Order: sequence, then C-alpha cells, then structure tokens
Amino acid sequence: RRRLVHRWAVEGYSSERLGMSANAMAETYFTELKNRSMILPSRESVHSRKSIDSCKVHDLIRDIAISKSTDEILVFRLEEGCVLSTHGTIRHLAISRNWKGDQSEFESIVDLSRIRSLSVFGRCEPFYISDKMVFLRVLDLEGTTGLQYHHLDNIWKLLHLKYLSLRGCSGIDLLPDALGNLRQLQVLDVKGTWVNALPKTIIHLRKLQYIHAGRESNVVSAEKYSLMCRCLPGACLCATCCLPFLWAIDGPFHKVLTRRDACAYACCVEFPGFLTGVDEERGATVPRGTRKLKDLHTLREVNVGRGSAVLQDIEMLTGLRK
Repeated sequence: RRRLVHRWAVEGYSSERLGMSANAMAETYFTELKNRSMILPSRESVHSRKSIDSCKVHDLIRDIAISKSTDEILVFRLEEGCVLSTHGTIRHLAISRNWKGDQSEFESIVDLSRIRSLSVFGRCEPFYISDKMVFLRVLDLEGTTGLQYHHLDNIWKLLHLKYLSLRGCSGIDLLPDALGNLRQLQVLDVKGTWVNALPKTIIHLRKLQYIHAGRESNVVSAEKYSLMCRCLPGACLCATCCLPFLWAIDGPFHKVLTRRDACAYACCVEFPGFLTGVDEERGATVPRGTRKLKDLHTLREVNVGRGSAVLQDIEMLTGLRK
C-alpha cells in the first residue's frame, strides 16, 4: 500500500484536489479500488483493523491491466526471452529477476533517455542505474540484492528524481552527499538498510515529504545473535576471573577501577546489556537544519540522540504527521 500510494503521487496519477494533497487523493483511490474488490488485501495492517499493509490485484483485473499496458506500451517488462525489436517509446521499465542480460543488451533494448520510472526485482546490476536516464522520476530498488554504496555514484545526475526507494537493500550502509543535488526528491525510503546517518546535504531537498530510515528489528536480532555466538565464549572466560572483583565494589565507579575491574564492567555489564537490546539503536541520525524541510509530513525511525538542536528542528516541522 505504502509503495503504491507514494508512486501514484509522484508519477502524477493523483494530484491535489478539493484541498486534499496528492498523497491523500492516492489513499482515496486505493480505498475505492479495495471497496470495489479490484484489489484484494493480502496482509492486514498491524496498526489498524480498518487498513491493510499489502495487497494483490484480482486475477481478472491483472490480466486486463497487463494486456492494456502491453498494447499501449505503458509498462515494458524486461525478462528472459524478450524480443530485441523496436518497442516504441518505453517510459516505465520493470526488470524481472530472471533477466540475465549484460549492459550492451540492456542499452540496445531500451532508449534510456526516455525512461520515467525504473523498478527492479531480484538482483540489481550496477549498469541499471545509468546517468543516461535524464528524465527518470522513480527509482524503485526495494528488496533488491547486490546493490552497494558505490553503485549510487551517478545518482546525483538524475535531477528529475522524485522517488528513491532502497528499502531492504542490506548492502547500502551510506548515502552519498551528492544526494543533495536531487532537488525534486519527495520520497526517500532507506528502511532496512545499514544507513546510520542521513547526509547533511539532505536539508537542501526542500520538496522532501517522506523519509523512512532505520533497520528492521529482525535484521538487528540476527546480527546480535551472530555476534553473541562469536563473542559469548570469550566473555564467559573473561567473567570467570572478573566476577570476584565486580562483587567487591558497590558500583563500577565507586572507586578507582583497576584494569581487571574495568574488564569486569565491560564483559559483565555492558556486553550483556548490548546483547539484550538495552542500548539498541535502529534509527538513522538526522542532520541539523531539518526544519528547512517544510513539506515533510513523515519522518520515521530516526535517532535524535544528538541532542536538543535536532529536537528543536523537528518541533518546527508543523506539517509532520508521523
């Protein structure tokens, strides 16, 4: 649902009307399609009994939509066995997980300069993100594999980009500062990546409406379990010699700590606290100056640990809803 609503808004399928924003209108369209059973819920929302998080298209409607989009060349699916012939002007490209072509084949099939939206399923090859896509508005890489930080080097050249989703791309741990050149960007979704800090240049993206960062809880749990398996034997061995010294003091800073006391505090207090999630931080830090993002209505799973300056910035975002 989230994915559909945002894409409808940035691609122009919904627009401001009767005092409602493009996103609100997209939500209305989604609800209407659901009420008419043209789309069917596949997972109920965990936040509301009246809402759904994901959906599927009715089989009949899906067949009609595929046929219509093929006839009008609305969407072209790049998949194994597709014919290398003239397909007309392709504006919306979807790359299937079973397509294994190389860069030369990719560029021979599609006129990249005409592409308005790119959706990738499965593995994302570096040449999929091309600076030749000068009119690209939507780059949807959600759930893809193989994507690394350096594959985003040319993304700053996509000056018309409005929607960027790297959700679930576990190979991404950093966003380039050049992201600040994407002045048309409205949606930035890096949920489920290892991005711990949003770039300072993000405050230049004055049209930004939606930011979602932070790691998935199951990813954090898996990482902690892996760390525990590697470190617990050593921690237990260390604790054997340190515990008597830890019991002898009222607190870790009650007296001047010896080297062994410090070791005891680290392996018997801090380490277990880390493993149990007491100090867990899943959100990405935001830079100072976010108050300049006046159009922002959603800022999810960020870390405000930098202090009051960041909180004051957020307080100034009067349009913020989440």
